[in-house]
Parts: sequence; C-alpha cells; structure tokens
Amino acid sequence: MRRHRDHAPRTAARTSEAPLSVQPEPTDGTTPGRDTPSSEDADTRPATPPDPGTPPGDDPGVFEATRRVRAGAMGLAQAHIDLLKAELAVAGRQLGVIIGMALAILVLAVLTGLLIVIGSWLFLGEWLFGSMGWGILHGSLWFIALAVPLALDLAGGWRGATTRGLGAGLLVTLVLWILFASNVLRDTAVRAGEAIEPSFAIEPAIWPSLVGFAVGALLVGIAGLVMLWRSGSVRGRQLLVVVGALAVVGGLVGAILGSVTFDTKGALAIALTIGLVTWIGVMVAVAAARGFDPEARYAGLKPTESIAMAEETKTFLERQWRRQRRKVLGR
Repeated sequence: MRRHRDHAPRTAARTSEAPLSVQPEPTDGTTPGRDTPSSEDADTRPATPPDPGTPPGDDPGVFEATRRVRAGAMGLAQAHIDLLKAELAVAGRQLGVIIGMALAILVLAVLTGLLIVIGSWLFLGEWLFGSMGWGILHGSLWFIALAVPLALDLAGGWRGATTRGLGAGLLVTLVLWILFASNVLRDTAVRAGEAIEPSFAIEPAIWPSLVGFAVGALLVGIAGLVMLWRSGSVRGRQLLVVVGALAVVGGLVGAILGSVTFDTKGALAIALTIGLVTWIGVMVAVAAARGFDPEARYAGLKPTESIAMAEETKTFLERQWRRQRRKVLGR
C-alpha cells in the first residue's frame, strides 16, 4: 500500500509534462516565424547607387586621393577667405564711421578753441576799452608778436632779439600810457598855441594840432636821422627822403596827440597798440642788425660725425687696397 502511494505522484508528473519540440534555426539569415523573401521581392527592391566619384569596383589611387584632399583644402581656405573679406568689409565701414566721428570731434574742438580765443579778445576789448575793435587790433598784434620770434629763429636770427623787443615794448607802453592819461601833450600844445596866438591870425582851435604836428615831426625826424646815420644803411639823398617820411609820420601822430583829450582807458588802448608794434619792430630790427645765419641754425641736421667716420673708413680702405695691389702686382 505504501509503495503504491510513492509511485503515484511520479506517474502524474510524467503524464502532465508536454513533450517539447525543437525547431532548427534557419541558415539563410531569416528570422523564424517570418516569411522568407522570395526571389521576386528581391528583384523589386531598389539597389544602392554606386559612388559617383569612384568607378564601381575601383579604389582611388594616391594621386587621385591627393587631388581630392587638395581640392577640399582649397575650398575650405577659400571659404575662410570669403568670410574674412565679409568681416573686413563690415569692419571697414565701422572704421570709417569711427574716423569720421573722431575728425568731427577734432574739428569741433578746434572751432571751440578759436571761439574761446577770439571771443576772449573781443570781450576784453569791449570790457576794458569800450569797443570790440580794440580787442581785434590787440589780439592780431599779439599773435603777430608771437609768430615773429618763431620766424626769426627759423631764419637763423639772434634769439635775444625777442627779449629786447619785449622790454622795449613794455617800456614804451608804460611811458605812453602815463603821458596820454595825464594829457600832458594836449595841455602843452594848448598852452603853446595860446602863447603864439596873438602873433598869427589863425583859428585858436587849430593851434594844438599845429603845435603837436611840429613837435612830433621834429622829434621823430631827429631820432630817425640819428639811427640811420649810425647804422650807415642809408646815405645821401635816400637818407633825406627816409628822414622826411619819418618826420611826416611823426607830425601826424603829434597832431593827433595834441588835439585829443584821453581818458584812462583810451590812453591804455593806444599805448598798448604802440607798445605791441614797438615789440614787433624792435625784434625785427635787432635780428636784422645781428644778421641771419641759417647754416648755423640747421647745423644739427647734418650728420657730421657719420660723414667724418665715412671719410676715415674710405681713406683706410683705399690705403689697404693700394698696399694689397702692390703685394699682388709687385708695384
């Protein structure tokens, strides 16, 4: 009975297991359970197009591969060059805009500086002397007085003429300012006219001008004669003509000074004008008297040491050449 129970489960287990069937794998590369493509389907499937650059079944050689690499490199380089040209064109336009803006700033700055300088002279002329015309006159003479020393230096003139001219201009300005502001010339001319008026039947108002003309012509004529005689630049009839012209100019100036009453501002304006003219004139006169030496002025531009060394080297080489020629030719 016990043996029968032990064998019962084994028999049931064996009868419950289903037999397994093993299917062989296909050897043609198809998947089991799928339909195998027929020869008709294979004929209708599109074929892969061959490489156009390489003939079917023919690999490129060394030269062909080199040519292709060179063509590719040239194309890449050309692409970089085209890109660089495009970027440079854009940069060039931006650079032109930047340069234009910089030039505009420079022009505006120069115009602003000119406006400040010119406006300052006009303002000073109106403020100090009551007229912008004085500012224009004094500003023009001032810049001329600054330009003359540069011109004299470039011409090889004596540089000390600038300081002498400046000293003379300052002295003349101060002396004339005191004379004009005190109206000593006017008062002297009036008194002299009143003293000689009974002897001549002339309008009394004209006497100050006549006295001023006579005194001015006499003083300027004598001063010009002395200066020209000492310099020796003019002799004979030319001396008389120059002295006469100076006397006329001095007479006109004396007539004006003898007939005009000055206030402090007017006296300073006229004295400053004459002082600036004196500064310019004395600079030119002193430089001309000392003479001009452009060669000495520009001597530093000549490479004298290099020329001297070159001459010494030339002499040495010529001497060596003659010595070697005597050794070779026996002469």
